[in-house]
Amino acid sequence: MPALAAGLPILSPEQQASRDAETHLPFILGITVTFHVLALIAVCLRLYVRTFMVKVMGPDDYTIIAAMICAIGGMITIGIEATLGLGRHQDLISKDDLQQFHMANFFFALISGILGLNLVKISVSFLLMRFVDHRWSRICLWAVIIFMSIYTIVSWGTVIFLCQPISAFWDIDVLKLPSTKCYPLVVFNTLGLLNTGITIFTDLLLATIPIPILWTLQINPRQKVALIGVLSLGYAAVAVGIVKTSYQIPFLRNPDQTYDQGIQTWGFVQLNISIIAACMPTLKPLFRFLADTITIHIRTGSKVAPDTGYFRQTGSRDTDICRDGRGQREYDQNSLEMGSYLTADALLNPDSVGTNTTLVTTANKKNSLISRLAQESQESILPIQGANGIVMTTVYTVT
Repeated sequence: MPALAAGLPILSPEQQASRDAETHLPFILGITVTFHVLALIAVCLRLYVRTFMVKVMGPDDYTIIAAMICAIGGMITIGIEATLGLGRHQDLISKDDLQQFHMANFFFALISGILGLNLVKISVSFLLMRFVDHRWSRICLWAVIIFMSIYTIVSWGTVIFLCQPISAFWDIDVLKLPSTKCYPLVVFNTLGLLNTGITIFTDLLLATIPIPILWTLQINPRQKVALIGVLSLGYAAVAVGIVKTSYQIPFLRNPDQTYDQGIQTWGFVQLNISIIAACMPTLKPLFRFLADTITIHIRTGSKVAPDTGYFRQTGSRDTDICRDGRGQREYDQNSLEMGSYLTADALLNPDSVGTNTTLVTTANKKNSLISRLAQESQESILPIQGANGIVMTTVYTVT
């Protein structure tokens, strides 16, 4: 609790001048702004994919949006703190600025430090449910969602009710009143370490759950490793959490908390890395489309978009109808979902596809579609709306 920091020594004029030039603010802003911008870009790309390419939104998307809002709130708070002395020695900050600094730090802990991080874990749990069909895995993920929801409320309580009245958290005058009651600092620090420990454990759990499931799937080994790698990005958040812990342990012995803001800085970095890791698995349709577009442009010079899960064309608005064992489904060429397509060759030669599938195509397909350069099966971790589990899409090669 910053407002409970010990008194600071009186400095000589020479020491005062030397300390006045010292600041950690450039480092703090550099690392926090960098990862915050990357997280914001990742969320925007995710929303583009889910809104315009896949055209379906789920609870994982809504919760990651909420987490990003918390991160934006945290970035605003850091900006406010920067004007109040963040990164400078505490003895150089006026009493009024120090009070406002601690107030901003209080709300940062509630919004970004607790709610934001826990929302990311809930979002990842919902995301994993998109392709996890094992009963025990789904039970485990629902347990994480319920636990993190309850834990968020409990964590808020430990911060809000640390002192009574609450203003004692940031107002040193209120803190000194005989009627003010606060938990010992050692309790506050222990709860902070416990919160970090739970955060690290849940990050490890959510990064590990997909590995045994994906390893047993009958998919291309290269894509299997790629999926595991993308879904294991949560281990980066674990590493940052460990760095954050190294600043929490000596917290009680730190008399210069505005200068050494490692807990807040690395906690915010951890939040943004968690958001980035949660968004990366959802960006596969975009990466695939960009890669195929570049490949086709290099090899053919064509401006026709590749059939990476959905079709684009600049002319008329055509519609494909596909009948299979599950009945008739209609796809607009501008919105066909990733993982739910046949190649242009199959569309141009419906008789060669097979007896279980009948295609009805409109005119001018030959001029508007281009067959995939690399003919292979595709696996999508973003199933079509209403489906559960990984969607296996077989791309038929016409010979």
